[in-house]
Amino acid sequence: MKHSDQVIKWPDKEEHQNISGRIRKVHGFINCIGVIDGTLFPLAFAPMVNGEDYYTRKGDYAIKGLVICDDAAELPGSK
Repeated sequence: MKHSDQVIKWPDKEEHQNISGRIRKVHGFINCIGVIDGTLFPLAFAPMVNGEDYYTRKGDYAIKGLVICDDAAELPGSK
């Protein structure tokens, strides 16, 4: 990934402790520093090339995406 060092950011030790402490206090998960969820970004029409790769189980066309954030719903590197 060409820009991974700009997009993907792992928390430093202090930030890791702060985030995991908040999650442990609120939800009871130990050493958890974030959440991940998948979503579909809908497309207005089928792509001209490899359209079947974008076809969803609901009969639409979409791009699949994963979103990762900390307990404050902040994306990595957004601070």
